[in-house]
Amino acid sequence: MLTNYATANSQVINGVDGYITELSVDGIANGIEKLYKDDKLRNSLENNCINKGYRNKSELEKLYKIIEENR
Repeated sequence: MLTNYATANSQVINGVDGYITELSVDGIANGIEKLYKDDKLRNSLENNCINKGYRNKSELEKLYKIIEENR
């Protein structure tokens, strides 16, 4: 789960390998509640993340690329 900030959609596909919430206290609370109550969505997100094989190195490379593009 992450909040809907400028680069959120470049980091995950909402509902596939991440869940994007509104950037507010209520948005975050609603996102937590949604993932807590929706076993199917939560398990799907988990399986998709495992299958995609996220690694810190590749995620850092994405972040560095975004930083370089916005200098």
